[in-house]
Amino acid sequence: MVLQKINKDQVFCSSLEEGYNIILKIFSSRMYRRQNLIEVAGPSCSGKTYFADKIVEKFLSEMGIITSQLKMDNYYKDRDNPTVRDVLGRINFDWPGAYHIDEFRDAMFLLTRGKDIVEPDYDIRKNRRISNSGRSVEAGRIVVIEGLYVINVLQDIHRDSIKVFIDVNEEIQLQRIKQRNAKYGFSGPVIEKAFYDRIYPCQKKFVISQKKMADIVITNDFQRQRGD
Repeated sequence: MVLQKINKDQVFCSSLEEGYNIILKIFSSRMYRRQNLIEVAGPSCSGKTYFADKIVEKFLSEMGIITSQLKMDNYYKDRDNPTVRDVLGRINFDWPGAYHIDEFRDAMFLLTRGKDIVEPDYDIRKNRRISNSGRSVEAGRIVVIEGLYVINVLQDIHRDSIKVFIDVNEEIQLQRIKQRNAKYGFSGPVIEKAFYDRIYPCQKKFVISQKKMADIVITNDFQRQRGD
């Protein structure tokens, strides 16, 4: 990999591990000397949170760098908010209107300027914010932000960042969503209908467009086997 290509041409990776290594090389090369932002976007169940968690862990364990992490999912609106409904009037948490975007952007603004924040406490099972006083996030030298639309929602206010898009095969994505939502009591057919009626159309219209804006594109089609 040629590090100088970051922010000029896209770098493609065939695994999350390749993505970790590239980002670590970028920072160990001292290309970035100021407080930095890493944006991780991609479809539902593509591996965004797992990737962000690992980046935070690796920066601390391998480079001794304290890294902040901000999750867009903590900024969901309550299910009874009218803007959570899509153009067909259906409740759709993959819809761009399902987030408190201004609040999320304000949190990013503070973290990247060295200010600690408190993330809201959101109950994903009830689709409702429990409290404005949730997890405390310490401002680190590096800030990792992940969510469906982070590249889109931050593009006009923070351009000095590394943008990562995690892609996934449609069938593998559906299987992961089924596994994730089964613990909430949803059956396979119900999840599959929601995927093709709401999740996948939103993804094609609003999420995938971020891929061409990314510096690093990772394909995460790895399927864990039972016991992995």
